[in-house]
Amino acid sequence: MRVLKRTFLYLLAFMLFMLVLMVVINLPAFDEDLLPEVQAIKNIQAQPYSANNAYPALIAINGPSGKTLKQATQEVREFLNHKIQTTGIDYLTYEESDELLGKGHDKSWQNIYHSCNSRADRNCMEQLYNELQDRPIMDARLIEQLSRYNAFIEYPDYKEATQLKFDSPLPSYGALLKLKRIYLANLYANQDLHVYLDQVIKDLKFWRMVLKNSKYLLTKMIAVATIYDDIHSLSAAIRRGHLGAEELEGLLNNMYTLNAAEMDLSQVFEYELKTGIEWYETAESADDLGKVFSLWNMFNGLFYQPKATVNFNYLNTTEPLKNLSLLNAEKFYQLVNVEQWAKDFSPTIRWTPSMLYNYVGKVLVSYSKPAYKDYIGRVHDLNGMFYLLLLQTEIALQPDQPVEQLINQSKYTNPYTLEPMLYNKPSHSIYFKCMDKTSSCELSL
Repeated sequence: MRVLKRTFLYLLAFMLFMLVLMVVINLPAFDEDLLPEVQAIKNIQAQPYSANNAYPALIAINGPSGKTLKQATQEVREFLNHKIQTTGIDYLTYEESDELLGKGHDKSWQNIYHSCNSRADRNCMEQLYNELQDRPIMDARLIEQLSRYNAFIEYPDYKEATQLKFDSPLPSYGALLKLKRIYLANLYANQDLHVYLDQVIKDLKFWRMVLKNSKYLLTKMIAVATIYDDIHSLSAAIRRGHLGAEELEGLLNNMYTLNAAEMDLSQVFEYELKTGIEWYETAESADDLGKVFSLWNMFNGLFYQPKATVNFNYLNTTEPLKNLSLLNAEKFYQLVNVEQWAKDFSPTIRWTPSMLYNYVGKVLVSYSKPAYKDYIGRVHDLNGMFYLLLLQTEIALQPDQPVEQLINQSKYTNPYTLEPMLYNKPSHSIYFKCMDKTSSCELSL
């Protein structure tokens, strides 16, 4: 009995010692300095918007009628540049957006035509073409917006806001995506073939530039989604037999798959961290962590180090994801299909003595890792769609040759396995298996 009592006291003393040790090493004085890489990300400052930058135009395009896009963009750009000069903030608040642009200007036309998503529905553009043939565009606001969109894709540069927070207002991407699809369908229905091809290539060039230069995940995914529209628009034109041998040869010689800069998402993960730095640094005195950890008020921040948490996030989330995004499609595919993937990107909690320091911060980071794999996969899938389009063009140039033979001989192969693309004979379509399960990587011949 005496031995049992003594053992209990030893254990109690040890637990008290560990508790005191945890409290001491987690005092603010022992918080880490930010890593140089993290400090550099935190120090990114807002820069004035140039006249060539499409970002102010992206905000202005859904503004009130009566002004050209150039005029509306100039007002937004001047307002933002003055705000940058006086406050260092480079985006509009909800109140500023309502005052400068108003809202609801595009409600009149958004439900007139079929709404779809080319990334998930390979017949999206085909359905829209058919609708426009039955119901030509009559809405005055939509006609004005199509003119604005034509001016929008003339901008040669894109550099977006650098100071956005998690709750910052965003441009009206939904209306813009619908407008873009109607723009393509209207070109196809009402313009000369060469005008149509020139404008689609111009649109494709613009959104590839946005894909390369954008810094936020949402913008990247918007660019991916709208480039799918361009690919499906061209695919439908080929399928309908409207492109002759000369146009098909031109497409084959001038259409390029995505380059490394366009596929690189590493800046996205840096800006995701930048967006969260302020939250991590102020969470100790806020209620935010209390929403995540029910015992937070009891601990009262004793086991949380703000800067150490940011460093931990960078080393265990940002840096690995940056490296992952730089892999080519084949290596990415190989990595995510092995068990090591689950180990490397599972919660990084390890019950070691190091967990005594900044315990809450490590738990917070480890169990809040977003599922970025599918987003990286979407970019690789998009690149594969260019391979499919080029393969479709090859097949269209040789209508007398067996489709299966052309597929097996083509250099445009599955980007992940490097094997020939798959052929669905009943639907007469070519495809490969997408990495992102919500996407459709298939084109009808």
